[in-house]
Amino acid sequence: MLPPSAGTKYLALEPTTILVAFVIAIITTFILTFVFNKDGKKLKQRAVTCDVGGEPGLAKRNHRFLSLVETPWEGASTLAFLFEQACHQYPGNHFLGARELIKQETEVSKDGKSFEKLTLGKYNWVTYGQALQRVTNFASGLVAIGHQKGERVALFSETRAEWMLALQVFMLS
Repeated sequence: MLPPSAGTKYLALEPTTILVAFVIAIITTFILTFVFNKDGKKLKQRAVTCDVGGEPGLAKRNHRFLSLVETPWEGASTLAFLFEQACHQYPGNHFLGARELIKQETEVSKDGKSFEKLTLGKYNWVTYGQALQRVTNFASGLVAIGHQKGERVALFSETRAEWMLALQVFMLS
């Protein structure tokens, strides 16, 4: 910090003065917003309430569409089919990303609680095409060990990319 030159005066403000100025600035902003919002004109409309049965007001749709979008693509009637279509349409695009674990440490804080500290590296991406190949291989493996269509499957795992791929397998079978 440079030393003040001769004749330089500084204005010292009290914390309460700064707080009052801040509150006045916020209140002024809100007042001006309402003054310049002519005729109570609605701000940007993003969703429109639509009637789909049940409790009114819960279902919303994008204001740019005239009706609810039932399927994002023609013929995509299930999540499994939607996944397959996306994989065929965007085989080279990123689908799932996971960061590599470089280091994992357990630290104890002053109050005695311990917590894990993770050092993560760069993202490793799986493309839609690679994901479809892994899902297909996993499904083929289930069939090879005797899994039948309609049988139940349980998946116990932390949330991770492989869990998502396994979920796609189970929706296909």
